[in-house]
Amino acid sequence: MSRIHSQREASGYANSGASRTKRAFREWYAEGLAPDEDITRNLPLLRARSRDLYMSSPLAAGAIKTITSGVVGSGLMVHPHVDRDVLGLSDAQATAWEKNVEREWLAYSESTACDAQRSMNFYQMQRLVFMSALMSGDCFVAMPYIERPNSHYSLKGYLIEGDRICNPTNKYSADLCDLSKDIREGIEIGDYGEAKSYYIAKFHPGDYSGRRAKFNGDDFVKVEAYGASGRHNILHIMDYERPGQRRGVPLLSSVLENLKQIERYDSSELMAAVISSYFTVFLKKNHPADGINTDIPSLNQGIEDIDPSTIRLGQGAITTLPSDTDIEIANPQRPNSLYSAFIETQARMMGAGIDLPYEMLVKHFIASYSASRAAQLEANKAFRIRREMFVGQFIKPFFKEWLLEAICKGRVSAPGALEDPMIFDAYTHINVVGDSVGCLDPTKEVQAAILRINNNLSTIQQEAGELNGMSAEDIASQREKELKMFEFIAKATAKSADTNSKTENQEENTNKDEDKGDEEQVDNADSNTDK
Repeated sequence: MSRIHSQREASGYANSGASRTKRAFREWYAEGLAPDEDITRNLPLLRARSRDLYMSSPLAAGAIKTITSGVVGSGLMVHPHVDRDVLGLSDAQATAWEKNVEREWLAYSESTACDAQRSMNFYQMQRLVFMSALMSGDCFVAMPYIERPNSHYSLKGYLIEGDRICNPTNKYSADLCDLSKDIREGIEIGDYGEAKSYYIAKFHPGDYSGRRAKFNGDDFVKVEAYGASGRHNILHIMDYERPGQRRGVPLLSSVLENLKQIERYDSSELMAAVISSYFTVFLKKNHPADGINTDIPSLNQGIEDIDPSTIRLGQGAITTLPSDTDIEIANPQRPNSLYSAFIETQARMMGAGIDLPYEMLVKHFIASYSASRAAQLEANKAFRIRREMFVGQFIKPFFKEWLLEAICKGRVSAPGALEDPMIFDAYTHINVVGDSVGCLDPTKEVQAAILRINNNLSTIQQEAGELNGMSAEDIASQREKELKMFEFIAKATAKSADTNSKTENQEENTNKDEDKGDEEQVDNADSNTDK
């Protein structure tokens, strides 16, 4: 029986990935912990290390900025697109309603009136929210109503960095001891894992400027996740990777060690190359009493050594050695010929870990068109996934909240929207368009777009958005204006040419008449002379 049991243990995964006897696995200790244990407990340190690398590592900063530019770019544009069938609207009625709503939305979103801090418009807010979510794991947006002069709408977006959502330490700290409440890292969840409330610090936990004293211990506020009507009070932007997860993980978490070691290696290589480039002359004194002119210019002038025995290298420096002292320098042989290949390999591994091709990560396209295009397409797959997540978590809920205020204030007409949630949802359908992907070979890609449209595999709207970021309606409207302008210019040019032609003919006729008159005068003069 024991033999059968041991045979079972040595079969299947027990003989491969779950083996406890293989040498490769003997020192590998892994434990299946809950999301809160794996993520929430380690989040503050992951967040701090991620930000530190963003501020010190070019690869880390480049990865976050590249993904942000690919997903958000200069801002995702919102185009209303109502459900005509549910609302019973004709195409003309729906188009007129969409244009009116888009006009109102642009006036609001393109100004700083949408920002509680009055510093950004909606498109700048998008970029900051998304970048903060990548760097810190998540970002929160409150939607307070603040009345301000010269502003048609009271809805504001108030951005909250992830650090400020944390367990309370004031009067709400009693909630942590209440066993009926499940609170971790500032979020209380319900029986089904849904967010019930958020605990928001009134100042950043890392703010040591003395602001804490201003709050007299009342330094946290509790905000319900949803209002009495079921609408969002707080928007939580994060990328989920496990069921039951309540906080997001910074993008760089899985590659932090690689990035830090690359940073150290790069710094060491740079220092070795700098030292190798120095040319320093060492003067040895055989007799301590002998003097030497120390007024020779060097890189080290003006620098006082704490230790008198310190010997400094410099660019063209001349340094005096103590008596009876020799110097030996190990030749670093820099620059290192293998440096580029090593960094490239590490960058490829990092790119695989964060779902970003190496070519996009380092912005280096030296392969063939097909290889570069393949890298771009792979990156776009990840960008689309992240964009859909971002639109669903931030842009659509914020637009819905704005449209509700516009309807309540009578600036937008939406019959039945306040009585029937389905009708309200029909009014809130939108198309979100971002910056164009860009073309590596415009001719090939435009021809491919035309083939897709002609074979009913895509739409003009979709292809226009991907090629240049504009909507098909905007392109058609602008082209109509341009054609009318060109027609006017052509008519004006033709009229001007006709006028010039008539003028030239008149001048030619006038010149002929003058020449004829001159000839007659000459003939008359000759006739009189003969007489």
